Amino acid sequence: MVLWEQVQKIEDPSVKRKVIAGAVERLSQRYQLAVRGDTAEERTRSLVEMFAERQIPISFDENSELPLIRVGDCPYPTLVGENHEICDMEQELLASVIGHPVDRCQCRQDGDSCCTFEIAQGATDLERGAGVS
Repeated sequence: MVLWEQVQKIEDPSVKRKVIAGAVERLSQRYQLAVRGDTAEERTRSLVEMFAERQIPISFDENSELPLIRVGDCPYPTLVGENHEICDMEQELLASVIGHPVDRCQCRQDGDSCCTFEIAQGATDLERGAGVS
């Protein structure tokens, strides 16, 4: 929490962006070691299982128009402030670990019942290491 407060005090947007991008990269590397699967769909299932083991209420809805990740409670409730930077960081982290673009659809910070992230179309066709466009 102290670290995030200090990041928020960085006035230069490019420096702040580099710090956040570095955190996303380090977390992504860490999570990628634990996440299994060759497709974005398989990696998403594995990531959801890993978060669930850490008591983060999360689910993967494959029956919607595009696959959705639903996060019941914010994993960073004490870090959410007046902006969506922590939410943006989580979105980037999910996309990096899954290996496919992810869009935030709903956010508890905006009054929604949960945070949802939509996995862009074609995610099930990607192979591991294809990266995020």
